[in-house]
Amino acid sequence: MNCNDRLGSILTPEAGSLHGTSVYFAQLNIKNILHMSISSLSFRRATLEDTALIASMHAQSWSTAYRGMLPDAYLDNEVKSERAAHWQTRMPEIEAGAGCVFITQQGDEPAGFVCVIAPDDAGSVLVDNLHTLPDHKGLGVGSAMLDEAERWTRLRGAREMGQTATHLLTL
Repeated sequence: MNCNDRLGSILTPEAGSLHGTSVYFAQLNIKNILHMSISSLSFRRATLEDTALIASMHAQSWSTAYRGMLPDAYLDNEVKSERAAHWQTRMPEIEAGAGCVFITQQGDEPAGFVCVIAPDDAGSVLVDNLHTLPDHKGLGVGSAMLDEAERWTRLRGAREMGQTATHLLTL
């Protein structure tokens, strides 16, 4: 029995229409919840006043995403101050025109951020950072942030946010 046969048996009247209906409604509810989550996102351009928030989100993201890849002692004791120092240096460069940081919010709550470096002469773009807070992972927030970054970069001469025009460096 393949996957389609199993799905067919779940949704057939012989298997119980109530069971098939509940499966269908469960799928619809998940899709509606995800759509509602994404549609309630807002983006705002970060300023120097957001430096501490960005550093905090960056540290929170690393503390969960890189657990087991980076030393626990670093993630537990050093990452907050190290990211704070990084963003104290980086944000003035971004504000001076090197790129843009967008803070993503769901309602009044921060959900993540994306930092994009302005397109170079060839129209190539660097996504310098893309971080979603742990409670917002798996909901499409990262994809929504990339969409927002794409809009910004296209207005500044990026060819497109595709394999040849965008660079995303990861650990």
